[in-house]
Amino acid sequence: MFKLARGGTASVVAGSAYTNALRIVSSMTLTRLLDPDAFGVVGVVMSVSLILAMLSDVGLYPFIVRHDGNTDATFLDEVWTLRLGRSVVLTAAMAAAAWPAATFMEKPALAPVLAVYGISFLIEGCSSLAFATAVREGKLWRLTVLEALTATIQLAIGIAVAMVFRSSWTLVVAMLASGVVRTFLSFAMFPGSARRFAPSRERARELWSFSRLIAASSLLSLLILQADKLVLARLMPLADYGHYVIAATLAAAPTPLATGYAQRVLYPAYADAFRRGGAAALAAIFYAKRRTATLLYMAAVGGLVGGAPLVVSLLYDPRYAEVAPLLSLLAISATVYLSAISADEALVAAGLTRWPFYASITRVVWLATGGTIALLRHDTVMLVAVVGLMEVTAAICFSLGLRRLGVLQVGQEAVGLAAAAGGAALGFAATTAAAVLMPTL
Repeated sequence: MFKLARGGTASVVAGSAYTNALRIVSSMTLTRLLDPDAFGVVGVVMSVSLILAMLSDVGLYPFIVRHDGNTDATFLDEVWTLRLGRSVVLTAAMAAAAWPAATFMEKPALAPVLAVYGISFLIEGCSSLAFATAVREGKLWRLTVLEALTATIQLAIGIAVAMVFRSSWTLVVAMLASGVVRTFLSFAMFPGSARRFAPSRERARELWSFSRLIAASSLLSLLILQADKLVLARLMPLADYGHYVIAATLAAAPTPLATGYAQRVLYPAYADAFRRGGAAALAAIFYAKRRTATLLYMAAVGGLVGGAPLVVSLLYDPRYAEVAPLLSLLAISATVYLSAISADEALVAAGLTRWPFYASITRVVWLATGGTIALLRHDTVMLVAVVGLMEVTAAICFSLGLRRLGVLQVGQEAVGLAAAAGGAALGFAATTAAAVLMPTL
């Protein structure tokens, strides 16, 4: 039992549970201190920053964790230098893009907020590489504590500033402050993680050789993950867009658990298995390693699909009632996300980096086709539904990759979908019962 509690899975589950608890407290508190348009502003800021980040994504995390050669101080210095250079460029790009982006969305007041938030890239670039080296070295609990402390401080600062200013700047200041704290802790909690400036063309070429398909996949993911937000930000008033942002945030709440579990627990295990015994060794552990976690995750997130109205009524005041139907739709993608990202990590561990690229193409085709139809119909709810089903198409594509690798077991996938359906049914039942027993809720 003690060994289990110290393990990587326990650290990811504990960290995700704590972070989501803070997210709920933050959402309940800040929605009472701020108007919906403040969340709309922050939603736009995050979309623009993610666009720039994904345009320059070169897969540093899998490059460091999977690297077969010597990951000594020189290697880490060179990788850290590459990331720092990228961060400087991104900070400048965010400042340059601020006014054009605000003009495009017909919301000029967003420009200074966008420009200031660009500093977050530079803050991140100055931090250590603990996000990857801690995983490679098995220091997952320490990394979880770092993230928990950062989230706690962000919440405290956000509430304190909101009580004074009550504007969108509240959330921007809190995020920047938490970035500074995270950077400091990344060095303080991981001794020996200080790096020196060490440019290396050879390392840059090696990184690009490894990550060129990852970069291409990120470019497609950029279209996938941000197209809906940019379109809706342009079409909707900030208050309505704020409802969408809150729904998207709630729907995404389970995904850090899935991402952390897949990247910190599954990916190292899959990469090690493939190094030792190829596809056969990977197939032997692919489902066994994640079976229980997958069933629990899909059942719980399925409950969010069916129970969205109850969740929204418990968390927010009546101003945010429109969040519920949006949440039900967007949570569908979150339900299958763990299965999809687990397949993604397994295929990358096996060196088949083209399959995440294919999955991104699948998402783009789905979003472009369904999104175009929704826009022609002027139906924003249909557009949200298209986004909510997008990850299902990616999961199907990944299944084809797993089949090619000799890993796919249809029965295991079916059991996971049954767990999700059961969770949705329970969530719907709970919502119906609450409406009968507590009609004023």
